[in-house]
Amino acid sequence: MLYMKKYILPALLSILVLCLSVGCKIGPGTRPSATDAPASLLPGATAEPMPGQTEEPTPEPEITRPPMTDYDPIPGYFALDKSALLYKLGNGFEIVPAGPEGTHSGYFFARTGLTFVFDDFGADPEMLLFIDCNPTFVLHGVHSGMDFFDIQLILGEGEWEQLESDTDWMTSYTLTFQMGEYYMEFVSFFPDGADAWLRLGRALLV
Repeated sequence: MLYMKKYILPALLSILVLCLSVGCKIGPGTRPSATDAPASLLPGATAEPMPGQTEEPTPEPEITRPPMTDYDPIPGYFALDKSALLYKLGNGFEIVPAGPEGTHSGYFFARTGLTFVFDDFGADPEMLLFIDCNPTFVLHGVHSGMDFFDIQLILGEGEWEQLESDTDWMTSYTLTFQMGEYYMEFVSFFPDGADAWLRLGRALLV
């Protein structure tokens, strides 16, 4: 009995004090520190697969082509004859002289800035020949009023041509771009193409 009081009781009291101190340190309402968490749950750590479990590869993101923002209505215009085109565009037009020396009748629509010229003296008067464009009409980033240098900065290299005439003051210069179903032709009275106007023509079948 004396032995128990001398050795065993002090030992039990020491164990009780130790348990109480541990219970106070990690008890209800006490948040464990980051060092107490498993290594797999620490920030930046990657979870290890369980035994028998294989890692699935991360799927590559799908690459999609962005939508075209530059809507091009010109091919649709050349696909219609005169009656269908005027029906589509409505009655808000003005008939103006157009073509070489103003010999053709052009249908000018102020809201679009376009003048439609048909084959008045050819085999098919219903066929759309070309479209003259006001500076307000912008197509592929270019418009009437630009010079050849600025146009080619946007569209690339075009086909330059000098059109001779009987008088020097009537000499004109053209810069042409083939666009598939139609062509873009810039016409100027200056060799550098200053103040060129834009004409859209039906692509010639080769």
